Amino acid sequence: MINLQGIPKPAFHAFRLLKSLGKEVLAQDKTDSIVTRNPENGLVSAILFHYPEEVKTSPPPAYNDPQAAECLLKVGSPKLKKLVLKGLRPGSPFKVQRLSPGGPGDVKSAYRRLGSPKTLSRQMTKDLTAYAMTLDVSIVNANAEGVLILEEEMAPWSLIALLQMEINS
Repeated sequence: MINLQGIPKPAFHAFRLLKSLGKEVLAQDKTDSIVTRNPENGLVSAILFHYPEEVKTSPPPAYNDPQAAECLLKVGSPKLKKLVLKGLRPGSPFKVQRLSPGGPGDVKSAYRRLGSPKTLSRQMTKDLTAYAMTLDVSIVNANAEGVLILEEEMAPWSLIALLQMEINS
């Protein structure tokens, strides 16, 4: 999940975001989503993912065959995904974090843009680490009826995490 230079790989974020899920499962669709609540603070979190339907087995580990892993990233096509959360406090804010191949947080694509150098300078390592830790982040709010609707076209192998934020009253 982290390379020899200490640069996080996308799998690092996937596990980090999974760790942010609550212990109480509210809804689950094994094909693309899970919604949870943290019983201690009542905050809701969700993960929406796009695992291409064309892939029927687990992907091969990248360390065994990086070329096969690269080819697998090309499988599938974008898909419109929709997540509806109801029963929220009106205006409840959610932090939305997106991770997709080629996007922010995908350090391998940034490494390729540098020309895939055999060795990294200290500055390159610092820049790649900063890029690897930066996901596409936005804030969305539940509407006045306490409903949050997130509808986005997702690239294959991407995920979106929604984390309800505490409101200081």
